[in-house]
Amino acid sequence: MPLVFPASRFPTSVCMELLKSSFPQGRVHPAAAVYLASTLEYLGAEILEVADTKAQERKRTKSGRSSESSRYRITLEDMLQAIYYDDELKKLVDTVFKKNGEDK
Repeated sequence: MPLVFPASRFPTSVCMELLKSSFPQGRVHPAAAVYLASTLEYLGAEILEVADTKAQERKRTKSGRSSESSRYRITLEDMLQAIYYDDELKKLVDTVFKKNGEDK
């Protein structure tokens, strides 16, 4: 079942204010806010999709059968495992943390 998110999760107005505060001397094109909002929404959906799979696997192994209730909870551990076991997400997160560590 595909994950569906409301369009207001990452409003472009908030992204525009974030970009303006990050680049006070330069001009920010409005399309940049749209691009940032769509990128954040895509990354969030990608992480939740893999975390959803991990949560389903965890419930299946914990209960021992798949005919039980279909309800389960995505935990922080599921999200961290999703990032760790997905090669592309792990590479992205490692790159971001590495660059932030060098700036300090």
